[in-house]
Amino acid sequence: MIAVKIIWWTLLALLILIALALAVPTRLYVRYAEEITLQVRYLFLKINVPVTEEQKARQQSKKKKKKPKPSEKEEKTKKAEKGNKQDKKDKKKKSNPVVKWLRGLYKKGGVDAIIEAFKKIASLVGNVLKPIFRHIKLRSLKINVVVASDNAADTAVNYGRLCAGVYPALTVILSVVKYDDYTVNICPDFDKTALEPDISAEISLVPWAAVGGAIHALVRFIAFKIKGQL
Repeated sequence: MIAVKIIWWTLLALLILIALALAVPTRLYVRYAEEITLQVRYLFLKINVPVTEEQKARQQSKKKKKKPKPSEKEEKTKKAEKGNKQDKKDKKKKSNPVVKWLRGLYKKGGVDAIIEAFKKIASLVGNVLKPIFRHIKLRSLKINVVVASDNAADTAVNYGRLCAGVYPALTVILSVVKYDDYTVNICPDFDKTALEPDISAEISLVPWAAVGGAIHALVRFIAFKIKGQL
């Protein structure tokens, strides 16, 4: 009986800890300026997610500096093990779809990348993922873009395209997502020769609510599939 009670109370304690962990908001910080930054924050933890190849290289170099130098035998053994397992890892490893999408946008760059990003998010918000986005809180959103190019006519055209792409998409997003504060400043500059974007967002999401939203979204997806709307 004592053993059963110990197991029961242990399981109960674990369930309570899991419930508390899922109730703590997870924050996601994204910034697109000279480079793209992606950071996940949970309690006191801050995890920088590398998006570009340069960021991956910097992260790996930091890890190597922290690790003590192994002996020659250990180094040879590790290289042999890595060589044998590398192919299997490459086949199994799949990049995160969000990171992959951000990487693609960063490579594309320019006005088209910004328009594509806002339109894609607006499409997801207004579609089957709407139940999940309802539980997202936009703590901060700052959109500062200086539209410029080496041609005055191109600058004017790109400014019009950017405004026509960002503002309607932002209206859709803010109609669903809860938000504290946001600022938008898109302006043309005919003296500069290159686009200067500085877009940042801090998103807060409670994991427990996200699970419920994901189930709701799955039901919507199945319903849309049956109706032939997807």
